[in-house]
Amino acid sequence: MNAQGKVIATDLDGTLFYPKRRFRMIETGNRLFLRKFIDQGGRVVLVSGRNLRYLEKVKKRLKRPVDAIGCNGAFIKVDNQFIKKSHMNNQRLLKVLDDMYKRYKISGIFIMSEEHNFIVPKQEFGLFNRFGYFFYQLWQGIYKEKTIKKDELLHDALKHDKIYKIMIFFGPSKKKMIYCYNAMNEMIKLYPDFAFAYNGPSIEMSNSNATKALAVKQYLDYLKIKHDNVMVVGDSGNDISMFQTFKNSFCMAQASDEIKKEAKHIIHRVNEIEKYL
Repeated sequence: MNAQGKVIATDLDGTLFYPKRRFRMIETGNRLFLRKFIDQGGRVVLVSGRNLRYLEKVKKRLKRPVDAIGCNGAFIKVDNQFIKKSHMNNQRLLKVLDDMYKRYKISGIFIMSEEHNFIVPKQEFGLFNRFGYFFYQLWQGIYKEKTIKKDELLHDALKHDKIYKIMIFFGPSKKKMIYCYNAMNEMIKLYPDFAFAYNGPSIEMSNSNATKALAVKQYLDYLKIKHDNVMVVGDSGNDISMFQTFKNSFCMAQASDEIKKEAKHIIHRVNEIEKYL
């Protein structure tokens, strides 16, 4: 394997975490491949919608030095140092959210900030959604996020936290997911100073300068690595920007056809990248 001078930029959920291992986190083949890749001179950067707390957890499982791009590119951490932090303007965000609640039937919002890993609503979320979210988290096993369920804190965070990302939740039913997708396309036109990504029952919202593709470019430029030397891999809507930007793009086979068509290669496991090296 020729890993020297190369980079693997990998998404987590549905990608590095596929197939799921609810106790071990990362499937053995994927874990051993990335360790070997790093040991032979390659670099690995985790590119995820998740916040820093969970990315550090993944790093411990890999038992190797890995870098992190979190909250869809809102922050970049290289060799244990931040080289980028992109926070939303709280006043602007409050105005936009107020407008969204008037336009759309939103069930609730989730917040990821520098101060708090993941804040979810309690009363606002509704009894049915809270009940469903409880069992969803239980089913997630080791993939479960450490969350704070407190409406007061959520409202305070909107005013004062250094917010990386907001998830706007519509609902898990097929009808609501279609409604969510259509709402996202409207939001892109209405609020060009923000970046949006579709995630099934929710829309991920961050600053316009916080996308996975832009963050990977900034990461490579910082390390003076040629863009042709990165392999990007993912499976969802927030990975499309990477597929469209970098020629060595890999999409997971279980992703939707709409996402797969944006990537150059289709793989079933992250460790299959080895044959392309």
